[in-house]
Amino acid sequence: MPQAGEPEGSVELKVLTAIAEISGRDGARILPAHELEKDLGIDSLEFVRLVQIVEDDTGVLLNDE
Repeated sequence: MPQAGEPEGSVELKVLTAIAEISGRDGARILPAHELEKDLGIDSLEFVRLVQIVEDDTGVLLNDE
């Protein structure tokens, strides 16, 4: 949970970092409008890995849907 005065971006940064790691792309070039599969080349197995990383890093369980 963000500290007082800390932007929600800390969770966003963790997600962005995970996406950059899995896609092999520079995080600075990943935009919110990018689609994981179409634009970043993340396949279904990499998506499962991404979900696991995000859940571990944020402590938030993501719904399978």
